[in-house]
Parts: sequence; C-alpha cells; structure tokens
Amino acid sequence: MTIKFSDITGGGIPYGNNAGRPVNPAIGKLYSNGEERRLELYTNTGWQNIVAETPGVISIAGNYIAENNTSNITINGTNFTSGAIAYAVGTNGAEVAADTTTVNSIVQITAVFSGLSSAYEPYGIKVQNPSNLYGLLPDVLYVNETPVWNTAPGSLGTAYDIQRSDGYSFNIGAVDPDGTTLTQTISSGTIPAGMSFNQSTGVLSGIPSAVLSDTTYSFTVQVTDGVITKTRSYSFTVKAPVVQAFSYTGSDQTFTVPSGLTKVFAKVWGAAGGAGQSATPGGKGGAGGFSRANISVTPGQNLAIVVGAGGTRNDSGVTNTLIYGHKTAPTGRFGGQGASGGAGGGLSGIFNGTFTFANSLLISGAGGGGSAYQSGTLGRGGHGGGANSNGGDGDPQAATGTANGRGGTLTAGGKTGAFYFKSTNGNGQGNDSIDGGQLYGGHASTYSSWTEGGGGGSGYYGGGPGNHDSEGGNWGNGGGGSGYANLTFCSSVESYSATKDTLASQATSDPHYVSGIGASVTGSTGGNGRVVLVY
Repeated sequence: MTIKFSDITGGGIPYGNNAGRPVNPAIGKLYSNGEERRLELYTNTGWQNIVAETPGVISIAGNYIAENNTSNITINGTNFTSGAIAYAVGTNGAEVAADTTTVNSIVQITAVFSGLSSAYEPYGIKVQNPSNLYGLLPDVLYVNETPVWNTAPGSLGTAYDIQRSDGYSFNIGAVDPDGTTLTQTISSGTIPAGMSFNQSTGVLSGIPSAVLSDTTYSFTVQVTDGVITKTRSYSFTVKAPVVQAFSYTGSDQTFTVPSGLTKVFAKVWGAAGGAGQSATPGGKGGAGGFSRANISVTPGQNLAIVVGAGGTRNDSGVTNTLIYGHKTAPTGRFGGQGASGGAGGGLSGIFNGTFTFANSLLISGAGGGGSAYQSGTLGRGGHGGGANSNGGDGDPQAATGTANGRGGTLTAGGKTGAFYFKSTNGNGQGNDSIDGGQLYGGHASTYSSWTEGGGGGSGYYGGGPGNHDSEGGNWGNGGGGSGYANLTFCSSVESYSATKDTLASQATSDPHYVSGIGASVTGSTGGNGRVVLVY
C-alpha cells in the first residue's frame, strides 16, 4: 500500500478557519478547523468532521393520537447525521423504532411512530446516529387518548307534559382517559328552554318549558382536550299536553302506555243511578263519585278503561239486563238491577290489564237507583263514592223506614234493605235480593210484588238494593258504590263523593267535565260515566 504524506512545507496538519481550508485538496487530506472546533477530513462529499459527535435531543413537537395509531413527531436537536434512527423509549424500557426517520438537517428530524401504548407513557425520545452514538430526552411523549362519550348519539327520549316537572338530567359529555380537563360546549342547534348544559361536567339538565305543540330540539355537543376535538349529535322531544278521553261504549276499552311515559293523570267520573217508576212521583238516582290521581305506568302496559253506563229507569218489574260497569254477581244475577225502582249506575275505573277486582287501580263509584212512590229527600238513591270513599246509603223512604240499600264500603258490599226490614203482613216475607259485592251493585228482589226496590250502584264494592217498607207501598232506594285508589300505583289522590243526587262541585268544575256526565236525572236514566287521561 502506498501511503501519501502531506506535502505541507515543514510537515504537520494545516489549520485555520473555514476560509483557510486548502484549495482543491486531495481526498483524504486533513484540516484542523479552529472556527468549527473540529478536525476535518476531505471526502468525495466535501469536508467532514473526522471525529463522530454525539447527537443531542433538545425538544419535540407534535402529538401521538391513539385512535390514529400513528403520528408525525418533529425532533429538534444537534449533530443529527444521515442514517440516524429515532426511537420512543417506554417506561418498561422497551425501545420502539420509528416507522420512518427523515433527517431534515443537522438540527431537525421528522419521525413517524405507530403502535405506542398509553400503558408505557411517558415515552423518552432517542436519536441514534450511524456511529451508534445517541442522545435521549426522557419523558416527553404522551399517548393522547380520545375522549370517551358518556351517552350514545341520537334521541335522548321524550318529555311528556305530565313529567316535565320531574326534571331531566342527561350526561351527554365525555371524559378524558388521560385525565385532561375537557372543554365541552353546545356547538350548534338548540336545547330546550328551561334546561342548561354544564360545560365542565357535560350534563344537560333542568325542567323543560311547556310547549303548545310537540317540539323536537336537535343540537351538537363538542368536546376537546386541546389536541383532539370530537362532536356528537343529540335530540330531545318535548310534547304538548295530551288529553285522551273515554266515553261510554258498553265495552272495555284499552289504553296502551306509549314509550317513555311513566305516569298519567287520571280523572274518573262514576255513572248515576236511574230514576224510579214513572207511574208515581218516583225518586232520583244517586249521582256518581269523582276521583283524580296520578297513576304510575310502564311503557307498553295495557290499561283496561271501564266507563260505566247510567242506571236505567224501570217502570215496572225488573229488566234483568246487565248494566255496563257491573260484574255479574256470583249467583248469576245481573248486578244493579232495580225492581220497579231504578237500576244502579255502573262504576267507572282504570284497571291493570283486565277488568277484575284484583287489577283495580282507580275507581269512582256509581249512584244507586231511585225508588218508586216517593220523591224529594226520601226518594233518592245513594251517591257514588270518590277514590277510597264509601258509597252513600239510599234514602230511607219513610221518615222511620229502614228498607233502603246501604252504600258499599272499602271492605264489603252494601247490604240489601231486606236485611233491615221485612214486611210482617204475610206478603213480603219472601226475598231473593242480593247484597252489593266486588265490582257490582246489589240486585233488588223479584220474589213478589211486595219486595221491589232500587238497584245498588256499582263500585269497588257495590251498594245494596232497596226493599219494601212499611207493609208495602214504599220501595227503598239503592245504595251507592264505593270508590278506590291503589296507593301502590296512585299518588296525589283526590276524592270527591257526590251528595245524594248532586255531583261534587269539583266534578262539574273540572275542565274536562261534559254536561250530564254522572248526573242524576229526574224521571230518566242516569248520566253515564267518563274517564280522561292527561299526560
């Protein structure tokens, strides 16, 4: 091998500043550069530092976003050389090489990382030159996790008018897995009046204001941790008051609870009893009871709605037909039938699923039937009871009479007048009347012409029928049925019993009352019942 020695006079390595570098030097020539403070070697790419220098990492710019699983990181430092490789060094000591490392200059590198886990953050950034010398800046790179939403996008549900006052609260914001405080805002759209959005917690809450027509509010929530910004869209519907009225049809009706509805405000009017025989002055039937209450319900639940029929007027004998709102008595007799006296009215009520005693939720009792041969204050059927109130006794006919039917109570049906009086003249000993019972009024006697009276009004427990009084000639008035509220499901219960043939003032002043409902009518069939649900 031929060794070329320096031809510098006097021998040694030339030195100076950048401007003093030899002109047209041969490859392999050395130069001591005082300005750069290094020993240089001339190569086919120019003057190079003959002593490899350690790279230094000063700072980084950029963020590693977990959901992207890749991020560009700019590394600032010193002495970066071509072929350098960047690494992310986790807290577990593992080094993850950048997918690509681009040396932009001696002081800047762009690196692309992927596959970093937040479990090993913060990461240090290491740059290693081809000389294997490296620089490390510890604990500078964090894996930025995406904020996690608390509630799926879409509809938040429906606020029925009856439920508005209960208030609503929805956590529609997000939380940051990194523990960073998020900025949360309604970026577009409108939230319901009366509700507010907490920008710290992401909770939408309050009592939505009433609306005149169903209104759907749509809006977008934006959250940001300063690096990642996300949006999510929601809607919330506020409904105008719904009034669903049920009138008499002669058969059970059904209300299916809509989605999102958990209570209804129910108003129930019991039917009135019928008037007595028209051939004589004839008594009036008793008026129906009135009840109001909130009823807890479940979406999809079926409620049986019973709207009782007014008791009929019977001119003579018994019209043995079922008055709707009475169940058939265990004896097979139709409840509420009067004998020459008026029939007792049918209860009105709301039942869980089917019209049975065990399924009773809210009932207003019906008035008892009026008698014959008497009118005024001695000729009226007993009134229907409001919720959890007894039905009224029928008028006693004669001032000292006892043959009137008694009102139903909360635990038993009203007794027939025959229980208290039987004629002693030999004509009235026989009696086949029946007491009131569960959901039916008592049936007046048909044994002979001396045993008639007004039928009992239906109710939770029905009223008893009237019977003959004072050796015959005065037929007793029927008792009214009791009302009921199942307090497991009913709250804010209001009970307004009628007074004989007069409806309670609350029953007639209610905005959903219709003239004639539950009303006693002289010489005629009693007024039908009514049920109204408001929600």
